[in-house]
Amino acid sequence: MPTTTPNPLTRNLSPLLIVLAVLGVYANSLGNGFTYDDQSIILHNPVISPEQPWWRAWVEPYWPREGHGQIVDVLYRPLTVQLFAWQLRLFGQNHLPFHLLNTLLMAGLSLGVWWLVRRVGAGGWAALGATLWFAVHPIHTEVVANGVGLAELLSAGGVLGTIWSYDHWLRQQLLPAQSAWRWGLVTLGFCFVAIFSKEGGAAVIPMIALWHWWTVPVACADERRARWRRMFLNLIPLLIIFLLYLAARYYVCGQQLVLQEDRVGPGNPLRGAAALQRWLTPLALLGRYLVMLIWPSRLLCDYSANVLLPIHSPLEIFFILGSTALFLAAWVIKRSWNQSGTRLLLLLFFIFSYLLASQVFVLLEAIFAERRIFLASIWIAALLGLCMQCCTQKFYSQNNEPRASARAKQLQPLIFVLTVLWIIGLSWKTTQRNPAWRNNETLFRTDLAAMSSGSRSAHLLYMVADLERRANRYNSAAELLNEALAIIPNHPDYWARLGEIHLEAQDWPAAMTALERAATLAPHHTQVRQWLLQARAHQAGIDPLAALVTARRYALQHPTDATALQKWAGLAEQTDLAEAEQAYTLASRQFPDQPWAWSGLAYTLAARQKTSAAIHCYEQMLVRWPEDWETLTNLSVLLMDPDQAEFDAPRAVALASQAVKLASDNHADPDTLLRLQLNQAEALGRNGQYAVAAILLEKLTQELPKDDPRRAAILQRADYFRQNQRD
Repeated sequence: MPTTTPNPLTRNLSPLLIVLAVLGVYANSLGNGFTYDDQSIILHNPVISPEQPWWRAWVEPYWPREGHGQIVDVLYRPLTVQLFAWQLRLFGQNHLPFHLLNTLLMAGLSLGVWWLVRRVGAGGWAALGATLWFAVHPIHTEVVANGVGLAELLSAGGVLGTIWSYDHWLRQQLLPAQSAWRWGLVTLGFCFVAIFSKEGGAAVIPMIALWHWWTVPVACADERRARWRRMFLNLIPLLIIFLLYLAARYYVCGQQLVLQEDRVGPGNPLRGAAALQRWLTPLALLGRYLVMLIWPSRLLCDYSANVLLPIHSPLEIFFILGSTALFLAAWVIKRSWNQSGTRLLLLLFFIFSYLLASQVFVLLEAIFAERRIFLASIWIAALLGLCMQCCTQKFYSQNNEPRASARAKQLQPLIFVLTVLWIIGLSWKTTQRNPAWRNNETLFRTDLAAMSSGSRSAHLLYMVADLERRANRYNSAAELLNEALAIIPNHPDYWARLGEIHLEAQDWPAAMTALERAATLAPHHTQVRQWLLQARAHQAGIDPLAALVTARRYALQHPTDATALQKWAGLAEQTDLAEAEQAYTLASRQFPDQPWAWSGLAYTLAARQKTSAAIHCYEQMLVRWPEDWETLTNLSVLLMDPDQAEFDAPRAVALASQAVKLASDNHADPDTLLRLQLNQAEALGRNGQYAVAAILLEKLTQELPKDDPRRAAILQRADYFRQNQRD
């Protein structure tokens, strides 16, 4: 395997220069607060509260259920969350230790990159230049300057550490009379860190197999068989760690390994895209990523619609760049196949890392994110080191000694100067990007201002609109949300936020219009229902809080008055669900034969995330009123939620279908029947019957007038089910 003659100067000074470079460029990130995902994962995460037992991080998904709609996420990063918990116990909510740890880990990881670049054959100055490029590149700012970037740092460090320790383990195994078990344990430890810190660390297993193939030379068929046998034996404990991770993730994340439902949020524009766009866009993303590696002119915290869109033509510049890169990679692989294989090794490492973030196999929440390609950048740095080496001298002569050419000697000063200027420029850009992550307002406003008109992120428009709302700038907030709705016109959260803005601005008609649209798109959104009731009350000239106080006093003085109890409970729904539960509980005890008391109690229990109690309440209603289609529908909604322990999709389908039949037989009004049929389609989809659900939704749109605003949302949902069917 390639080796280089060490230069004592670069060997001794390089680690110091690398560490100083990392500390220098990220020094101004130490003052950053908890920004973006830090808010949910660190600051407001009940899982890592000091009051929780130490093992809680290992039995909960990465995204906390509280503050995330009680959705059980499929991301499982227990080691990362455990470190957050320990930091909170030691330092409280002081942001400095979190950012300091990230910076120190980046310095250590950069030293690992330096080892890798030298190990694959680059000389001292080339290895130093490539490592400094990796260490100071501004595309890594999101990882280092943001607290939750700890997951990427730990996982990438685990991958590099596994390769480093396996390299030593393998050397010990190849030497006679050497005990290699200690290095084997170190390898397993790093592998555990790589996988249990972030799911992308699983790429380390095929990487270790490739490293073994690259490291162990063979001269005959017997040696080849011995190499494969040793490799399989070494991989078995690594595979066991990976299988343990999958089993834990399956158990913790609600018996699911992939997200079965599209997430609430800006979404991925590739969802529902044509098959050709699904396959061509990842190449365009590759081209864009390579351009960003050379010089990232614009860095953003969010690349969702409308920032990046699926490509529509193979003539688009980034697709051409990505295709060219793929062609060159194939050419290098062909040229390297029968040689030492160093470039082939690094290219395959890059492919394994990039595929996880490329959207080729699994659609992710956003079409692109800088943190996703952090691991892939390590292999780019190693390839860059080899390129620098090739530009300054020929690697090896026939007797395996370095031999510099005259032309290469002439190029050395120029390449050195250009590399230094490039690294200085990247360092300057990193120091400029770090302060953007100081807090949410700075980040969102900075990135939104950097976006050009017509390609602004709907998600950032939504977030900045909320900032404007909190500053009582309601007109500006409404304008931003209307722009977001022009991009994603059927997003219930956007309509709900717009309704809230109009509600605070006391524009009751506009609030009712927006909230009614939100209620149509998300009929089970409890907060929307509360706001809509408030808007209607204000429009009617009623003060909900004053009316609630009066209704509560009268109902408690006259507990046998059904009308008084119903009025109190209805007003409490608008402002305080806990009080509404109290009122409906009293009503159900006083008047057990009144459906409104039971349905109101079940609704408030479900709204307060008391799912088991709500299901029990609906079950009691079906005993009393077995042909109540509203009860059947509401019970099916709770049972079709895959994130709840009570998930029962087949029964949800049966209940929803029964509700549709009862409503149809009793000639329910068209809007009610449509609502029940939409719920039936949703239940079918949750049960995996995507084709049937899509056909039902498409049939419903044909029965609606062409100008009905609900058509677009229903067709979008049908397209989603069709996409799931193809996948």
